[in-house]
Amino acid sequence: MRVLLHDTQMNFEKFSEQVEGLIKDVQKTEQGIKTTNALFEKEHDNLMGDIIDLGLAALLGTAETSF
Repeated sequence: MRVLLHDTQMNFEKFSEQVEGLIKDVQKTEQGIKTTNALFEKEHDNLMGDIIDLGLAALLGTAETSF
């Protein structure tokens, strides 16, 4: 009976270590997704600003663009 309990405890400890590793991986992935989302939003805002500037320049008849 003690051997069975010992084996069960060892298996549980191995499982716990694997779960902890998975949790860390998920946290790293979540942080990466947040960073990517922030960068995407920043670039989207920059692109929209450039498009608006080009539209205004075309509307006003000037070929000037400041990038």
